[in-house]
Amino acid sequence: AELTKNFERIGRMDPFAVVSWLSADDGGKKKRLSRTHTLWNAHKTPQWDFTCRAHAYAPSSGDKIEIALWEDGNVSKAEWMGSAIIDVDELLGLDPTPGVESDDVELPVIWKKKKSSGGSEEQTGTVTIQTTLVVSDPTKSTSSSTDVKTDDIQVTRVDPSLFASPVKRLGVSGGTAPFFALKLLNPTEGRTEDHFIGKDLSRAVDEIAFYEEMLGIVNSDNEECGLRDLLSFGFEYAGVLTAPEEGVEEGEDA
Repeated sequence: AELTKNFERIGRMDPFAVVSWLSADDGGKKKRLSRTHTLWNAHKTPQWDFTCRAHAYAPSSGDKIEIALWEDGNVSKAEWMGSAIIDVDELLGLDPTPGVESDDVELPVIWKKKKSSGGSEEQTGTVTIQTTLVVSDPTKSTSSSTDVKTDDIQVTRVDPSLFASPVKRLGVSGGTAPFFALKLLNPTEGRTEDHFIGKDLSRAVDEIAFYEEMLGIVNSDNEECGLRDLLSFGFEYAGVLTAPEEGVEEGEDA
């Protein structure tokens, strides 16, 4: 993206982008596809090189894609910097070749003083994207567009009522996986409110099998398993939690 407006009061901006699917059949209801990592100090020229997860598509459906740009407040609420919207048919072009990336498409980023109300609009920059059409196999089932693919791994789900909601995104120093501060509502003996920390599953799918296997060993009754005692010294893995994120408007980046 190339931005022309500075949304950071002091210093340089830390941009991230949220990609959503706007379904024409559902009154334009928004479904989040992906969120990029935050590019710290990228200011007005962030370049994410980020690939979103796929979404089912039917030609001439009228569905649209929205790319919303945000300034990561780090210690304060994230601030919306504008959005770009394009019809999926227009994005793909007249005769897209399956499996081949489209040419770069540059879109204007439009911002209003109050996102949910009327008023004058202002272009705050541009964002450049590509898309790839993938023809699905009708003999294979597909998961929901909002699910993170974990192949055939049985994932342990954590009860959301155990934690305060929404959760707060933390800054990162190296790497691209976002982390989140979690607060236990009723910590048990030996745990504090901040006993756990969250990591974005979409950036850690390749780690899930290890954590699930580790959890099974730690909770096993096999006293002869030497790994059980060894793994007890590692970080405690509880499972996968689904929770809204603090500082992002409902329906935008839930």
